[in-house]
Amino acid sequence: MLLAAEQHLDLPKEENENALQTRARQEIVRLERGLVVLEIVVGIAPLMGLVGTIYGMMALFGGLGQSGMGDNAVLAHGISLILRFTMMGC
Repeated sequence: MLLAAEQHLDLPKEENENALQTRARQEIVRLERGLVVLEIVVGIAPLMGLVGTIYGMMALFGGLGQSGMGDNAVLAHGISLILRFTMMGC
C-alpha cells in the first residue's frame, strides 16, 4: 500500500485516494481467497469433536459391558478416550 501511495504522489489528492482505494480493494480480494477453506474447517471441527465424543462413549460402554462395573481401569480409559476426542474437535 505504501509503494502504491508513493507511485501516485505526483497525482492530485483525490486521484491518489482513488488509486489507493482501488489497490486496497485488490488486496482485500487477494487476502479473502483463503478464508473459504478456513470457514469450512471452523464449521466441521466441532462436528468432528461430537463424533469423537460419541465414538468414545460407545467404546466406554462397550468395554463396561464386557468387563462390568467392577473394573475402574476400563472406565477411566473410556473417559480419557471421550475427552481426547472431544478436545481434538474443539
